[in-house]
Amino acid sequence: LKHLFAHFSCVIVVGARQVGKSTLLTHLFPEASHILLDPIQDVQNVRHDPDLFLNNAKLPVIFDEIQYAP
Repeated sequence: LKHLFAHFSCVIVVGARQVGKSTLLTHLFPEASHILLDPIQDVQNVRHDPDLFLNNAKLPVIFDEIQYAP
């Protein structure tokens, strides 16, 4: 993953539920911001104004539960 991240601006990790994807990413990239896209609350207005959010995001960013923000 670190090798891929060094060459690509976006890396997607997919897999079955509850297998440790988020834990792995948090362990490998402790400096990254971790954004949980809650299906009910849009705490950081990611879904409301994604362009504004991304323009102001501190990189790197881990987006968790991305399926809730199509």
